Amino acid sequence: MVLVAALLRWKRIRQCIRIRENTRIEDELVQDLFTMLQLGQVRTLFERTWVYGGWMHMVITLSFEGDRVIVASDLPVLDVLRTYQLRSAIESAFSALKARGLNFEATHDSP
Repeated sequence: MVLVAALLRWKRIRQCIRIRENTRIEDELVQDLFTMLQLGQVRTLFERTWVYGGWMHMVITLSFEGDRVIVASDLPVLDVLRTYQLRSAIESAFSALKARGLNFEATHDSP
């Protein structure tokens, strides 16, 4: 993951990455951050943090299912969750197209 992140930075491609709860940030597990988080709340670390070889903002919220959504990004803090939600919606749409047997990956329009 560190090499991919370095390549994206070198190409000046902005990153918005969901990270796992067992990821360590400055010797602390991400799952231990904001343990009292409630549904609908969004929290961020005050300063950027070193993640996957670069300085990124950390934004944490809860999904409607109660899962922690932890996103690291080099975008401005206010854009992080909106960008991640768009990315997630696109991934879900492609997944649904594949699951319904539309054979999308066999067309010339597949990524």
